[in-house]
Amino acid sequence: MDHLRGPGEEERISDAELVAQVLDGSEAAFPQLIERYWRMVFSIAYRGCRNTTDAEDITQESFLAALSSLPRLKDHAKFSSWLYGLALNTTRSFVRKRSRSPSMPEPLYEEPADDPSTLSTMSGDESVIELRKAVEKLKPIYRAVVELRYLQNLSCEEIALRLNEPSGTIRSRLCRASEILRRKMKKFL
Repeated sequence: MDHLRGPGEEERISDAELVAQVLDGSEAAFPQLIERYWRMVFSIAYRGCRNTTDAEDITQESFLAALSSLPRLKDHAKFSSWLYGLALNTTRSFVRKRSRSPSMPEPLYEEPADDPSTLSTMSGDESVIELRKAVEKLKPIYRAVVELRYLQNLSCEEIALRLNEPSGTIRSRLCRASEILRRKMKKFL
């Protein structure tokens, strides 16, 4: 039986169609999948680690893994089930790594003071200057989301509205920018 649509309800593009578009090179299709399944993947991650920041990182890793593995997905219509399993595996892997490494790295601005190679040995001005230099060297799409998120304290949804992008795309860019900044600042850690 066909689904009867109410007034104003648009026909939803199937997962299979979006996956096919991604594989055909569409840049707009994968953000739609992220938007559609962000909440599901985040829920899986959060249930596994019980930490919002870690769950966001796991969610980003899951979507990056999905994008790189997408060509191996045989039945495009089973994308959501496949993504669910991938998110579970990514979460389990993260939790396993976390349990083997009791002290996860702290955020750049909260390094332990007893380690002489950390940002804390620099004056506040020096560390801020180095971080600003690193942010300035980011590609514009990454720099924009970092500045809006951390300097203007906007949520991902507010940034998405301001930049006219899906919030999943904003989260993905923010995750990528954070990883780039971590690598650039590693010499100061």
